[in-house]
Amino acid sequence: MCDPACVHYEKRTLYQPLEVMRKKFRCLQAAYYSKMERNGAPVQIDAVPADWAIPAWKPNAYTPADFKA
Repeated sequence: MCDPACVHYEKRTLYQPLEVMRKKFRCLQAAYYSKMERNGAPVQIDAVPADWAIPAWKPNAYTPADFKA
């Protein structure tokens, strides 16, 4: 018998509602924003600009050729 996550995969359903995953990502994004833009100062989750993206750790680590099948 497989675990519950396996059942969700086979049925192609989300393990958590999409809105819950979005809230969790916004919290993670706020943590990165605090660290990278505010030197670790607390920020409200809604204060993070909508177009702000978490920067890549190694921007040139991969080339498009790495993603070809």
